[in-house]
Amino acid sequence: MKKIYKYSFSRHTLSLTTIYLTIFLALGIGLYFLYEGGYLSAWFFSFIVALVALMSLSIPRRILVDDEGLHILCLLDITELHPEEIASVRQVEKQELRGYVPYFGGYGFFGFYGHYFDLKNLERVKIYASEWRNFVEITDIYENRIYVSCTQGEELVNGNSSRTPENDEHRSYSPRKRRKHDSFHLPTSKQKTPASTLLPPSPKFSSRRGSRFITFPKRMLCCVYQYLHVKG
Repeated sequence: MKKIYKYSFSRHTLSLTTIYLTIFLALGIGLYFLYEGGYLSAWFFSFIVALVALMSLSIPRRILVDDEGLHILCLLDITELHPEEIASVRQVEKQELRGYVPYFGGYGFFGFYGHYFDLKNLERVKIYASEWRNFVEITDIYENRIYVSCTQGEELVNGNSSRTPENDEHRSYSPRKRRKHDSFHLPTSKQKTPASTLLPPSPKFSSRRGSRFITFPKRMLCCVYQYLHVKG
């Protein structure tokens, strides 16, 4: 099932965007008349163009939810979360986001997006919002938090509530550690594990003489170990 949630800009966001554009335009015109033909006006113009272009990459457009997971689509950027990576989804009030300071992102210029720092919990979070309200918190199995703004927050939460915080299996350790634990089990005293499962596969003989000389002692050690293990 495919569902699209579009972002909507609030008046507060549009007002901040207008203020940003007015300040940039005023500074550019002022430097042009004060330093006409100088390097300072050219440097400022290049800096503003690069800054606006960089910020525009992460301006959120819509949220797509399908069978493959949750996708946050920006102008030239995308953030994807697969269903097995989502630990919890819940609605939060904007008061809970007090003390969130952007350190690599935009604040008010066509939205609130990028990397923010939580001064209360001393953690890094990601925000993709077009307005500073209607927040939905998405926490993955690595305990990373992503905040999005959605006017249909309740529907977004209900559509992604297949994984709940009570599922501690995904919070105990990361998938890399989980694969390591699942693939390795120590044999008990009542079980006799074949020697072939404890040892790596025996190397094959090579047609080269040097490789035959190197692998022959390893082959002999494997045979001796298997003989002593079966005899014991």
